[in-house]
Amino acid sequence: MLDKKSNKVGIYFGWAIKRAALILFDMLAVNSSYYLALLVRFYVGGTFHEVALNRYLPAFWTFAPYYTVLSVIVFFFSGLYSSRWRHAGLHDLNRIFLASMVTAIIQVAGTLLFVERMPITYYLIGGTLQLMAITACRFSCRLAILEMNRLRQLTGAKINVMIVGVGETARIFRNQLERDGKNAAHPVCVFAYHDH
Repeated sequence: MLDKKSNKVGIYFGWAIKRAALILFDMLAVNSSYYLALLVRFYVGGTFHEVALNRYLPAFWTFAPYYTVLSVIVFFFSGLYSSRWRHAGLHDLNRIFLASMVTAIIQVAGTLLFVERMPITYYLIGGTLQLMAITACRFSCRLAILEMNRLRQLTGAKINVMIVGVGETARIFRNQLERDGKNAAHPVCVFAYHDH
């Protein structure tokens, strides 16, 4: 009984650490993306252009804390902290894209209404970099697992097998064989057998 409780606490603790790491990464990503946009646009000859120093950098730093909090809230309600990213797919990519669009609108509206109108390149480059950073963070785990499985399949000796049956059980069995890296069986075909 005590073992089960400690196991549940360990699982919850690991889940909380992963979510906290994702939140910290997102906080860094949303701000560094727009800072890099200013850097690309106004950093010339080893220093920022005078307009950026006087107008745009102070505006960026003024709005950054609010944008950070609002972005984390949007990501939370978009489900970006509740998914199992090792199984990420197209639906998850759509959620990332939608959340990034909403935060980009928040960036534009927030800076226009409350701080300072920023250059269009700031919004375009910053939004694009943010989308790329959030997507890369979420899908890097899945890509790493796929690559490790591919390498394991190349190096390990495999036995080609045929699965008889095409129903739901056969699909589950095939998925299990493909995911299990320690298994020597490698499904190569599925055969439907009907006795008439």
